[in-house]
Amino acid sequence: MANLQTTGYGCRAIETLGNTPATQGQSKYPIKSGLAVRILKNEPIGPQDGSGDIGYMQSLAPATMDDTGTGGASWDADATTPQTCVGVSNGAFYIDGTSKKPTWANSVAASQTFATNPNTGNSDGVVFVNDYPFQEYMMRMDLTMTNVATFVGDCLTIRMNQNNGGAGYEGQSTATLNYVTTDNDGHLWRVVRSGEVPEQEDVAAAGCDVVVVMNNRANQFIRDA
Repeated sequence: MANLQTTGYGCRAIETLGNTPATQGQSKYPIKSGLAVRILKNEPIGPQDGSGDIGYMQSLAPATMDDTGTGGASWDADATTPQTCVGVSNGAFYIDGTSKKPTWANSVAASQTFATNPNTGNSDGVVFVNDYPFQEYMMRMDLTMTNVATFVGDCLTIRMNQNNGGAGYEGQSTATLNYVTTDNDGHLWRVVRSGEVPEQEDVAAAGCDVVVVMNNRANQFIRDA
């Protein structure tokens, strides 16, 4: 039976590896005023390299990231500098450049300018990131999977579809997992198991929900050298 929905929702945090409760702890990372590419909630986040504002965070989901690097379904930790994903965005805070009001939002739109924060003396914003490397996420597959057990057994690493759809849904990502038949150590996510979500667990149809965890080569804390 076909799955009820095929629209993606990015990376939805659930429990952690070992089925232990998630504390949902978050860390603050800097983002630059006037980003060329938006940042949405539930999308992977990583630092820009020297082609952009080095050290500031950006979304890894768009096909072309803020530092002009390759993101989306083509992001590859083995070929991408700085070869790291910090975690997943859970919203941002900044001083609005027009209203001068403190603003918390799910997303930061492209070209959104920040005013000077009186507490820091600069115009940087911050993105809140779930950066626990063993956090599990529920994600939606874009195509059919013949048998999820086969992919778990093969330790399939998988990519994320680029999401260039503007503001998403109320600032939240609508990205899906990108199913590929070739494995690659540099892909962003590792499939753990079926999500077993009612009406979204048919692996023979697009839209199956699966549980993933960040691939160790994609994460700065535990990736291979």
